[in-house]
Amino acid sequence: MNETIETLSAQIMRDANTEYDIIIDKTDTDNYYVGYGLAGALITDAKWKIKKMPKIGAIEGARWADGSTKMNKVWTQRASYAYAAVTE
Repeated sequence: MNETIETLSAQIMRDANTEYDIIIDKTDTDNYYVGYGLAGALITDAKWKIKKMPKIGAIEGARWADGSTKMNKVWTQRASYAYAAVTE
């Protein structure tokens, strides 16, 4: 599945109506990081799932921190994770 900025934005809007806090980081020169945290989680808590996507072009499927959508990542460590398609 190809994912563009437009489809990501639509997904974020749908997710905004859920129990997640959402953060988008555009500071990396090549990628966006999108974090979905449990409501009220601190950015230093291991209560996040983090997606990475390039700023230009499309991705072949979502790339998640450590290939997982489990809510056990730390937002402040997002650049240190390996990103892969979901393997769980």
